[in-house]
Amino acid sequence: MEILTVDAPHQKHSATSRQAARRVDFKGNQRKVLLLLDQLADLGATDEQGCDALGMDGNSYRPARVVLEKFGLVMKTNATRKTRMNRNAAIYRITMSGQLEASRYE
Repeated sequence: MEILTVDAPHQKHSATSRQAARRVDFKGNQRKVLLLLDQLADLGATDEQGCDALGMDGNSYRPARVVLEKFGLVMKTNATRKTRMNRNAAIYRITMSGQLEASRYE
């Protein structure tokens, strides 16, 4: 399965969004998020925790996580954790397929 050829998410009806998506090196972010969630396999991470761990902005982290989720490499659990703003946030974990994919990069 080749996951690193996916285009960055963008609004197809928006020329500026399409242009921005072409300028983003999104492939590296997918790999970073996948490897982080592989390291945190038992604990998982909220998007906020993932951003903090990788020093990544949410606008870079979330789209990468969404693509991984669409490929079945990451899954949203029913569990939540509190954010810094004391709100409940979903915890995402790597799947078995995700672990297999992550092992290619170790």
